[in-house]
Amino acid sequence: METETTGRSIEKRFQCDICNRFYATPITLKVHRSQHTADKKELCDFCGASFKTRGQLKIHRRVHTGEKPYKCDKCGKTFAYRESLITHSTTHTNDKPFVCVVCSAKFSCIGNLLKHRKVRPDKCGAESVPIKRIGPRLTKKRMLNKQYNTLYTMARHLERAHEVQQHLTREKLQYARNTTLKECKYRCKYCDQPYVNAACLAKHLPKHGQDGRLIHRCPCCDRYFATEAEQTKHTVEQHRERVECTLCQKLFTKPDCLQRHVRYAHKTKRRSKYICSKCGKSFPSVTSLSDHERANCGTEPIYQCARCEKHYASYSSLKMHQTVHDNVLPYVCGCCGKAFRTKGQLKVHERAHTGERPFECEICSRSFPYRESLMTHRTIHTGLTRHECTECFRKFSCYGNLKKHRQIHHSVGDKVQKRQEGKSSDEQDGVA
Repeated sequence: METETTGRSIEKRFQCDICNRFYATPITLKVHRSQHTADKKELCDFCGASFKTRGQLKIHRRVHTGEKPYKCDKCGKTFAYRESLITHSTTHTNDKPFVCVVCSAKFSCIGNLLKHRKVRPDKCGAESVPIKRIGPRLTKKRMLNKQYNTLYTMARHLERAHEVQQHLTREKLQYARNTTLKECKYRCKYCDQPYVNAACLAKHLPKHGQDGRLIHRCPCCDRYFATEAEQTKHTVEQHRERVECTLCQKLFTKPDCLQRHVRYAHKTKRRSKYICSKCGKSFPSVTSLSDHERANCGTEPIYQCARCEKHYASYSSLKMHQTVHDNVLPYVCGCCGKAFRTKGQLKVHERAHTGERPFECEICSRSFPYRESLMTHRTIHTGLTRHECTECFRKFSCYGNLKKHRQIHHSVGDKVQKRQEGKSSDEQDGVA
């Protein structure tokens, strides 16, 4: 069992059964064990390299983009990795926490200590000699300028660490320059890919050919092609296993589209990692759980639209709502040309052309193109009516019948209390 000195003693009681390393909490042990068992599903869109986590991929991409998000507040020097900045900061503070227990030489990072032991194998490099750390561990908290990749994560930090209300913080940050990342000044004139220095951009430009005609990049490797047809042919021939579903043989344009397809079309319902301690509802991420808890289990929406003052329980719901004001319809149906706000809405609409009926009744096996249609059909078997009129309390099997009833008997238009009926719009079924 290991202990670590960081101003107070931290006992590491949880041991990995694969490599026997110790960790302080079950959560950190669980994260560590995933490194042994997880598949490399995160793919680099530059070179095709694969990684186990999205965080590892994010760090790797800095090799291609030249991004250096960590800046020293003393001398202004920037670094690609947080550990590099921590090690560099010791040049200003003279902190050398790693010491050789044989010759008492001190080092700013464990890498320099290991090099020291390697060049002196007979004396300091013996396997029985332990690695000793003196003084407190250098962590990100000791850096004055804490850095974030988005305004949203910065606002969450200010709320948690400094008790600044998030909706007020976000309003101020909308007009403030984001200084957390170095501003991109170099951009490819052919594919608009951003780079942070001229050297990385110069290395990238020849990939488009002498005349810049090669603009279609393979999603699995770093090759470019003149036409989309050539790129698709190359991807299918050279990387078929990364874009074809092995279960239904369906082809996809990108590996991440295949992963999304397998996740939702072939896998059973996954067990969510994050569960609310109050109501027991599960969430796919700690961010969505945090929003749910701060909104008092969704009953007190915390995100307000600056244009119409409507409130929403999650940041993603607010972002989706804001597209209504922007009136942007980027998703166009290839059959009839009708435009939609989200890919899910387009997917649901396309069923009118394809005849797809993905929702099947488990009692009589009748299938339907929309989830709402299936839920309405189930009332035939169960006798339960989900939609109730708030004026006369009469119940109906579907929202359409309730709407007609209110128009005829209560002179009420389209503004029905839809939230109380539980979001019956078919277009929300696009994620299914």
